[in-house]
Amino acid sequence: MLHERGLRVFLDRWYLKGGDPWPQALERSLAACKAVAVFIGADGLGPWQQRERDLALDRQGREPGFLSFRYC
Repeated sequence: MLHERGLRVFLDRWYLKGGDPWPQALERSLAACKAVAVFIGADGLGPWQQRERDLALDRQGREPGFLSFRYC
């Protein structure tokens, strides 16, 4: 739905190929974005969602213009 509304969305299966160093690609994408939304499934946060959240919160603390997010 976000993609349909003209927002550029990073979804791993759209941008990463097998064998790519995906942690670095994820960190580059997080560093280049204007906002972050971490979606949480029924099983809660996994280790990589925790990493995304931590990177986003760290950036939010360093950059006042970086948009915050909420858990729903």
